[in-house]
Formats: sequence, structure tokens, C-alpha cells
Amino acid sequence: MSRSIIVLPDDSARPVLDAIDGATQSLRIKMFVFSDPEVLKAVIAAQKRGVKVQVMLNPARRSGEADNEEARARLIEGGVEVLDSSPAFDLTHEKSMVVDDVQAFVKSLNWATENFTETRDYAVVTSRDAEVKEIIDCFEADWSRQPFDPGARSHLIWCPTNGRDRIAEFIDDAKHFLFIQNERYQDAIIIERLVRATRRGVKVHVMARPPHTLKKEKLIEGVGGLRILDDVGVKIHRLKHLKLHAKMILADGIRGIVGSINLAPGSFDSRRELATAGIERRFDRWLTGGLSLLAEKANVTQLANVPGMGTQRYELAGLPAYIKLDQTDNLLNPTTGYRAQLSVTPARTFSGSRLTFATNLLAGSTYWALGSEQRAVLAGKLALGSLDGAPLSQLPSDQRIYAGGGGSVRPYGYLMAGPLAPNNVPIGGRSSLVLNLEARIKITETIGIVPFFDAGSNYESPLPQLGRTPLYGVGLGARYYTAFGPLRLDLATPLHKRSGDSPIQVYISLGQAF
Repeated sequence: MSRSIIVLPDDSARPVLDAIDGATQSLRIKMFVFSDPEVLKAVIAAQKRGVKVQVMLNPARRSGEADNEEARARLIEGGVEVLDSSPAFDLTHEKSMVVDDVQAFVKSLNWATENFTETRDYAVVTSRDAEVKEIIDCFEADWSRQPFDPGARSHLIWCPTNGRDRIAEFIDDAKHFLFIQNERYQDAIIIERLVRATRRGVKVHVMARPPHTLKKEKLIEGVGGLRILDDVGVKIHRLKHLKLHAKMILADGIRGIVGSINLAPGSFDSRRELATAGIERRFDRWLTGGLSLLAEKANVTQLANVPGMGTQRYELAGLPAYIKLDQTDNLLNPTTGYRAQLSVTPARTFSGSRLTFATNLLAGSTYWALGSEQRAVLAGKLALGSLDGAPLSQLPSDQRIYAGGGGSVRPYGYLMAGPLAPNNVPIGGRSSLVLNLEARIKITETIGIVPFFDAGSNYESPLPQLGRTPLYGVGLGARYYTAFGPLRLDLATPLHKRSGDSPIQVYISLGQAF
């Protein structure tokens, strides 16, 4: 897809590491804090294999604390070009990366181990040409100490230029509900827009960090903003078991903003910040759809130890389209109703093996509440994936269909619910079939347990081979129910364990599994 989202800590550092490892020409990195040893090692390795790597680091926090001295020294020793971020700003809080001028990461997370393992953070990965170009233009301007003006038709949200206005307009356009995760609620204009949204009937849910985590000089201002919101009926929530570092706004289930921007005057007025917004079309209350353009240029190394499947270089254009029907009663914790989604992505490659193919996904889920108090809910989901038009041996590994992981067959690792190569790396296929069954049982108003059964696999043929026994397993989950949505902990084990499979898989996230 032209856009995808990474959720931390669920997705770990792997998507970032894979992108760095796959770079063949250039990496442009702008980072507030850079200290994770694995990412640091990957960036230096990219430089040593001939990738042009440029890294811009924020020199110090407002307190004068310098977080990046060790990383700076190691990068310079490894031959990487390193520069302080632009002195035109109090600090550069933007966290971004551009890979080979064709793919960009817009992130709330720092490249610190804590952000990959302990904090709630998000990153949007985009291959949209206009967005990638905008991030490159800003990087080059900051690198050369020149002004950067994204213009009135900017595709992204930048501070200190259009950030406050764009976020205020985003809030003003909300019709039904707003879900917000942020560390700071201190900007008077944004607080005013949230108050207005509440008064016109929008259900506003705010997730914030506890007051004791605020800096002393910002305590009164920060708590004051939350008290104003609480006084007008905004629901204030705290994230338990994870540290909140995300900067995310979700409106009406169809629009979102993800980036580095805290809702504070300093972020809007004197810092370099970056965020991206997404949108889809709502046809009526229950039906939404989307259409976009996809352009990719990639150099993919096939890790599976299979003869004839080595490094593949390709350029691809596609037209992703989808339509979703949602007649459930709750976005994050459905108890009744059903959902269905159909997505179709026709695509063509223009270098290497010239392929024309279509990737399709059909999924449906249903929910039954038991008893008048609805303390138990039976939930089921069936998903069918199919790719037609190209042989498996010629498909790049990242265009194949896989099963396994948190949104699929949970007893098996990410992408692992399918045939494995001799080195226990997933091969991928041209179709998949996945079944999920759950019983969501509330023990108290806030605590629940969820026994579940998952089964499925991916297949070499364009349609699932029903005669082949799928991989399957069981698990037990715990739920902590908040007004914002359930916090989820799932433990799963495979009942058909192979040598490459872990005996236990662990998943932590917000919202039910499906």
C-alpha cells in the first residue's frame, strides 16, 4: 500500500531495521534522540555497503542535556555524515527517515530502545511521491541552513508553519468522535477547539500522561488544560502498563494524524515538527471506501533459503481500492453486529520480471452478546487472501501473501503460519485463509478473560488448498476495559509446532484482536 502504520511496541524495531537494511542508495535521517544500539549498527552498516547516509541530530534538550553524543561519535567513526539540526529552531523534535528517495517514515518515536519496547508510539510509512518529496525538501533546507516553506498546498503538517492551523481545522471537521493521544495539552487554541467540538456534540476522548510526569515549569499549564477539558465533559484517560509517548488524533474512524507534534505552544511556534494526516471516504454511517495510487521502487533480498530466490529489484505501480461495511456497536470493543471488507490492488512491475497481478482480500467478522448484561461475547472472523496473475517464484518476497502474527494466526510468529524454508524463514504464497474464534468473558466491569482458537496458513496457489491441514493453536487473553477501549494481553501457543516455531507468542495492544 502507499501508506501503512507501525504500532509500537507491538511491531518492535523490525520494520525500521528492515527498511534500513533494504536501502541501496540513500538514507536521510532526522532524529531527536538516537541511542538504540541495533538501529545504530544498521545505519553504520548501510554506510559501509555504499549507501549515502546523512543524519541530522538534535544537539541538546531545552535543559541543555545532550542525548546524542555517543551516537554522534559512533556514526562519525563509521563514516556517516552527521550534522546538528538547524539552529533556526529552539530544537528539532521531528523524527523522520527517507529511504532511497522513494519511501518515508513519519514518526512519534525516538530511536531509543525504550521507544521500541516500552512506549506507545506510532509511525506512518508513506511512498506517496508528494509526501516523500516534501520531507526531502525540508531535510535539504535544514541541512544547508536555508528556510523551508511547504506552501499553502502542503501535503504534510509542519511546525512552525502550518501545524496549529491544520490540527485546529482537523478538530473542527470532526462530526462524531475524537480519540487523542498526546503528552501535552497546553496550547490555548487547540484546547478551545476541543471545547467547541464537545459543545457541538462530538464525543472527545483524551489520553494523557499523569501530571507528575510533567516538567515543573509546565505543571500548572499542563494540568490546567486537562482541567478545562474535564470541566466541559471531555473524558480523560491514562494509559496503563505502557508509557504514553504517542502523538495521534483519530476523528470519526476515518481520519487520523500521526507525528511528532505535542499540543503545546513550543511545538507549534519554535520547533521543527512533522506529522501526516490520512483520509478515506464515508458513503454513509456504515460504509466507507478508499482509493489511492501506489508507486514503489525496491531492492528486496529473499531471506528464505530457496534455490532461485535471491535479490530482486523492481519498480511497481498499483491502484489500491477498498470498501468497508461496519455495523458493529463499537470501534474498539464490538459486542454486536458484523463487519466486512473487500480490498483489491491491481499492480504492475516495470523492471526485472515484468509482472501484472492483483492482490485481493475479503474478510468478515461477527459478534454475539450473550445475556441481558452482555458479560460474554462470542466473536468470529474469517479472512481470505488471493493473488492472481504472477507465479510465486517471480514475485518479490514483500509482495507475497503471508499468515501469522497479531492480526492473523496468533499462535505463530509474524508471517510464520505457512511453509518455511530450510533456514526457518517464511517463503510466502499467493493465497491465505485465516479463522479466528474468541469468547470474551467479563469477570468484573474492568477485567476480562478471552480464550481463543486461531487456524490458518498461506498457500502457493492463487486459492487456498482446502485439502491441506492448516496450522492452528489456542491461547488465553486478558482484557482491562477502559472508557477509551480495552487493553489487550494475549498469550498463544501452537498445537502444530515446528522446529522454527516459538512455544509461546505474546501480544500487547489497545482494542480487541478483531
